[in-house]
This record gives sequence, C-alpha cells and structure tokens, in this order.
Amino acid sequence: YEEPNTFNYWAYLDVDNSVWNKYLLSDQAAFLFTRSGINSAFVPQLAEDLVQPVQDGATWTYIVNMVRDARWSDGERVTARDVVFTLDTCADLDFERVWKRFCPDELLSVRMLDELTVQFTFSVEPSIQLWEFGVALVPIMPEHFWKWDPTSETRKEDLFVKNGLSAPAFGPYVFETYSPGSAIIKRQNPYYYFKDTRITEYEDGTWLMQMPNGRRLQLYGDAQGRVL
Repeated sequence: YEEPNTFNYWAYLDVDNSVWNKYLLSDQAAFLFTRSGINSAFVPQLAEDLVQPVQDGATWTYIVNMVRDARWSDGERVTARDVVFTLDTCADLDFERVWKRFCPDELLSVRMLDELTVQFTFSVEPSIQLWEFGVALVPIMPEHFWKWDPTSETRKEDLFVKNGLSAPAFGPYVFETYSPGSAIIKRQNPYYYFKDTRITEYEDGTWLMQMPNGRRLQLYGDAQGRVL
C-alpha cells in the first residue's frame, strides 16, 4: 500500500500516474463511451448511442449526442462544454503519458454544437485504435471546477497542483475526508446517473443496458444464449 500522491485527476493520468492513484480516482470522471465489463465491447455511457464518422473531403467527423439528465455530484449538469474543455485542455497544455492518446495530432478540432452535442473532426479516417480505444474514451472533467487561467505562464503546473479532493465527481462515490496514514472516506454521490442501472451481457455478444429512468439500449446481438 502507498499513500496517494495526488487527488488531481489531470495529474493522475500524467505526471502522477500510479496504480494506487488509479484505485482512488478512476471513478471520478464521466465518459461518452466506455468498454463493457465482460466482453470489453465499445458501448455508450453518456453518449445516446454509437456513432459513425462522416467524410467531408479530407476530414472525417463524428457528431455525438449526449444524454440530457446526467449531473456531477454537486448537481451541475454534464454537458458538451465539459467535453470540449477537457480535450482543449489536453491539447493546449500539451499533456503526455495516458492523456496523449485522447488528444492525438489527428484530432483537428472538438466543437460544441449545442449543450448536448459534440463534434469531433479528424484529419484521417479514424481507426479503431484512434477512436474506440482513444479519443472516444476520454475522461470528461467538470469545467466549472477545473477551469484554468489561459494567461498564466505556469498554467499546466497550476492545474496539476490544484487539490481535487473537493472536485465534483461523476461516479457513485465522492471524496469526503482524507486523513494521511489513516483513512480515505467517500460518501455516496446523490446524483449518480447510473444508480440501479442493470447491465446484462449475453453469450452471443449482446450488451443490454436498462435504467430506472426508462433508458434502454441493446447492442451487438439479439440477447440469445446464456447470460454471462
């Protein structure tokens, strides 16, 4: 066991990347897409559905529609603004290590078309590695907490040293207290979007999500065979 050396998600995926920080911080971010738990299939999280790229001359574009009622643990809505802020921060501050695969050189731009719609434009036709294992899996950070000063000469360093212990989280738990050498206490996130959600994966590759709010999404099969 090691003491965490950061509660800052940005730093955790860059200069402070470690397995211990991962245990503590991995459920703090929101995601448009993720990998399923059993089949490791590429599936939506805050995206409404899977999307395909559209070619326009020498560029390829994805337009992703986001779910309407997702919130951070402080009650603020998760919006396209957060997605654009995260990827702009990644590119503008020249992040390295894990972050680098989320903001590659082939990603020309990320635009907010409206509060719940994001446009991703690439200079090449996105491969599975570039999209499904790269940009589409970017961890989304809440702009209203992490917004940084673009005029600061030490803006990257300033962002990395900001204490994320009080940062709004998306996952089921939020940091409450930290006593070095003793305990880290988390409390339930009252706005956790996926509370009581049921995910079922089948032998034929089907991934099925059923949520209490009525959202239902079935992908990759006809729900045949045994449940995994």
